[in-house]
Amino acid sequence: DSTTITVLNRSVEVGNDEDGILMDIVPDVRHQAKILAECGLEGSTKNHTTPRETLKDVEVMRGASSELLPPKEVTAYRSVTMRLAYLAQDRGDLAEASKYLAQRMKTPRIHDWEQVKRIARYIKHRPAARLRFRQQRWPGKATVYTDSDWGSCPISRKSTSGMVLMHGRHCLRTSSTSQSLTTLSVAESEFYALIKGASAILGLQSLFADWGLQVSV
Repeated sequence: DSTTITVLNRSVEVGNDEDGILMDIVPDVRHQAKILAECGLEGSTKNHTTPRETLKDVEVMRGASSELLPPKEVTAYRSVTMRLAYLAQDRGDLAEASKYLAQRMKTPRIHDWEQVKRIARYIKHRPAARLRFRQQRWPGKATVYTDSDWGSCPISRKSTSGMVLMHGRHCLRTSSTSQSLTTLSVAESEFYALIKGASAILGLQSLFADWGLQVSV
């Protein structure tokens, strides 16, 4: 048996398993339904198992020169992108894809709308992703995992920083962000990703200290 409560506008299911208390943060399924409706995919049977595909540089450049979206679809594009950004706060699998779409909100093109539909088909395939927190003994230690994708954007040549922040077995935060500078090497890109991760884990340590809890890093 489980009980559903609302915390910070999020649905949280609380129950029990063999480890004790089990808590799931459930993304708002209404946003997922509206994304499918905006894309006209409610009745579609075609799904995707990944939110994005790796495109060759020539494909990215060709997409960047495709026709601009008509005004009606621009509105739908921006609406879906913001809904994805909201879901990505609790669904790390959508973070990179929503970041990619947000970069093109100013002047979205036909190619960008195709990427929106791909993500929508992925959501149709994986509608119930959620964060799960199993009961654990106080670990007293936080861990951060970072990585970078050097020059991941063929247009701006900017790199991407990825991060996962853990407290024991609990995933507290995930992110995928574009680096503000254009790095000149893989090592420089990794260094900036490391700095971002270190800032996040020190911030978490400070937050726990405000609550009177000691966490090593």
